[in-house]
Amino acid sequence: MKDELIKKIQNKSVKDYTYAIMFLLVASFFAFWVIRPVLSIAISIRRQGEDLHRINATYEKNITRVLELQSQIEDIRAKRYLLDETVPEGVNLSGFIQDIQRAGHDSGVKVTSVMIDPISLKVDPSMKSKVRKVVAKKDTDNQALSKVQTVGARIKVEATYEGFQAFLLALLNQRRIKQITGLKMTVENKTSRTEPKVIDLTIQAIIETYYLTAQKL
Repeated sequence: MKDELIKKIQNKSVKDYTYAIMFLLVASFFAFWVIRPVLSIAISIRRQGEDLHRINATYEKNITRVLELQSQIEDIRAKRYLLDETVPEGVNLSGFIQDIQRAGHDSGVKVTSVMIDPISLKVDPSMKSKVRKVVAKKDTDNQALSKVQTVGARIKVEATYEGFQAFLLALLNQRRIKQITGLKMTVENKTSRTEPKVIDLTIQAIIETYYLTAQKL
């Protein structure tokens, strides 16, 4: 029995099957323990490369955006003087009066009187939030906080309807923020034989403007 089994194993066809089975076993072992880990590592490296490429693209996009913002900040910083003129530091009464006179000159309206109201230290709550959108925060050496204040002027002008409308337009188009808080009109009719009827107005108006004062923290 044993001799017959040895003879069968030594048979050429049986040897061929044995070699084939051994080869498959070795190939399977090699594929599972060598090729599979290598393929897994290759796939992982490729996936990491794709992730890094996406991250790099995101970083480049963000860096480009930061550079654009820095450029915009530099442009805004170059126009800082516009903010200072919109709501100046200090009351600057002479500039306020000059604005009124300039508006009258540009519109052809006669400004007969300008009276400045007593300066109030009270903050106008209705305009504080609006002005904050325009005025940038300023850091000073003594750590002062900018505080919005108001100052008013009572003016008297002589004009027609159209002239006063042009006066208001010229006044409100100036850089410094202003608002009309009071208005009183007196109508005066003038007739002439050579000229058509003209309606003249004597107008009393209250104009308010805003400025910043430094309040120490």
